[in-house]
Amino acid sequence: IYQLWKAFDSNPNVGGACGEIYCQLGKNCKNLVSPLVAAQNFEYKISNILDKPLESVFGYISVLPGAFSAYRYKALQNYDTAEGKKGPLYAYFKGEKLHEGCNMFKSNMYLAEDRILCFELVAKKNCKWVLKYVKAAKAETDVPDNIPEFISQRRRWLNGSFFAAVYASYNWSKIYQTNHSSLRKLALTIEYIYNLVNLVFSWFNIANFYLCFHFLTEKSASEGGIFGRFGPYVKESLELCYVFAMLCVLICSLGNRPQGSKKLYIACIILFAIIMVFMFAMAFYTVYRSILASKNQSFAKKCKIQLS
Repeated sequence: IYQLWKAFDSNPNVGGACGEIYCQLGKNCKNLVSPLVAAQNFEYKISNILDKPLESVFGYISVLPGAFSAYRYKALQNYDTAEGKKGPLYAYFKGEKLHEGCNMFKSNMYLAEDRILCFELVAKKNCKWVLKYVKAAKAETDVPDNIPEFISQRRRWLNGSFFAAVYASYNWSKIYQTNHSSLRKLALTIEYIYNLVNLVFSWFNIANFYLCFHFLTEKSASEGGIFGRFGPYVKESLELCYVFAMLCVLICSLGNRPQGSKKLYIACIILFAIIMVFMFAMAFYTVYRSILASKNQSFAKKCKIQLS
């Protein structure tokens, strides 16, 4: 907490700051035995090593985790407009007033009100607040260790974060009504383009991943490939399993209770894990074949030069 306070004290333009949140691993890291906890630990580490420090350099962190973040009181205050009071707190609590009759976009967007707050802080009219990541400030969190709880958490996070990202992208012009310097506005514009590309790619993530899988199996699992004469059968079996698992997850996701489909979710996760093992094998095989082909090509070219 002191390290977070220090960030505000050293820079009067810091409107919000967050620290590093890491997974509770237990004594001798025994919790890492669970693949689910290990995967989340990896995700948290990558976020704290790559994402948040990069965003902190630009001055806009897309989300300050509600579990461990701090805000400057002055930065949070609303301001008066012709339509009434507007500002960070107005946007943050707007979701509390949304009830029946609200459209799908707003219903999902305000599942991630902390993301809305972060954008409104940086884009606050006639101000120049920035958000900072403080690596020295650390906090431990108890991550979900069972599938239903994990899916419920991620469903809420993914829905909220996607729609909040759309909101931030749509309203990005507010940045140019702030008192940020020209250099800061340029940096924020670069980050906006980066976030927009990420948003587009996230929408097509499932399709992109399937295309990678399809082209790998097409190249490596054909006859004469890594699986020899059984290649075509392996290719067809893997593609059928992939589509089957995807359809199962899609149908299960239409329900509101992940607890009711726990066994099917676990079966799909195991199926995807097996597919990933095959994908790694095929990827390494493809790289090996490419290196071999490159060496043969270089050798043939060398021989041709010597003969001429």
